[in-house]
Amino acid sequence: MAGFDALGEEDRRRAVVHGLLAEELGDAVANDAAFAAVLDDVMRVIVAMPGGAAMIDRAAAALRAD
Repeated sequence: MAGFDALGEEDRRRAVVHGLLAEELGDAVANDAAFAAVLDDVMRVIVAMPGGAAMIDRAAAALRAD
């Protein structure tokens, strides 16, 4: 977690979404080069939503609490 906390705000959010997608889709998909483009699209959509960035922050907080 220390490395996670050292990340900037956007990088932390990207790491959370990456982790959640990797957990759902599997490491093989998450390690595919095309995954980065999908992650970019997902991040763009979520951050564009009202409250989207805050939603990711809440997910990060919930993951820390586990």
